[in-house]
Amino acid sequence: MTIPFQPRYHPINTLYPNCTLATSPSSPPIFLIPNFLSPPECTALISSGLGHFAPSPVVGSEDVAGIDAPVIDPAAAKAAITSARTSTTIYLDRHDVPTLIAKVQSLANIPSPLQCELPQVAQYLHGQKYDAHYDAFDTTTSNGAR
Repeated sequence: MTIPFQPRYHPINTLYPNCTLATSPSSPPIFLIPNFLSPPECTALISSGLGHFAPSPVVGSEDVAGIDAPVIDPAAAKAAITSARTSTTIYLDRHDVPTLIAKVQSLANIPSPLQCELPQVAQYLHGQKYDAHYDAFDTTTSNGAR
């Protein structure tokens, strides 16, 4: 007997400043947080990648080519450069962007910064792409359940 995958959504802090539910109900719900990062914070984040970009890896579990089971820390998983993703990326250390991490923790109700994905800046030049994929965990597998 196959048990269908039941999606679960991590609840966000709906009391986060300026957090509003999008006007169209959806599943999962879509929230808007205008000015989550200030213009100077955006500029600093973008600038942090300049001169350091490398081909963007596709990170997955057992099947990197499937692009359907990404993990939180790319260093802990198999990663490959594939034609499915042609952008460039730089992964940042959490300690280099403490304001961003603090905002993400507050919004997503994450108790430890180590539970946040590594921050990354991705650059897409004209014609570059990332093929359709799922950013989700299948909690019925050992990797998805961890």
